[in-house]
Amino acid sequence: MSEKEPVYTIYGDTSRFSQATEERESERVKSEALEAFESMGVRFPVNSKREFLDSIPGDRPTSCRYGGRALSLKELAGSLRDGDFPLKSAAEAAVMLAAACPAISESPEGAPDTKPL
Repeated sequence: MSEKEPVYTIYGDTSRFSQATEERESERVKSEALEAFESMGVRFPVNSKREFLDSIPGDRPTSCRYGGRALSLKELAGSLRDGDFPLKSAAEAAVMLAAACPAISESPEGAPDTKPL
């Protein structure tokens, strides 16, 4: 028996292309988050979700898109679980926020609960 080749879309979407695109998007969200943390003066470690949300002023947009609109940094932070804390560094927080982007992670649950507490 031979394995079947995967069927790609007519748009040339290959698994290699998809993975590279996801990696670029993830890196972009991480970079945006790190830049935002620095410019906003967010201090780490952050011990709770409430503390994290309070440290992010306003609705700073990210390149993470869902439902035809850009999710804000605060919306992505609001989707983190209590068990994700403490966040020891800006880099750790950026990784968590990039993973929370539904377009990148393609979570089977769909969009995260993006409503802040």
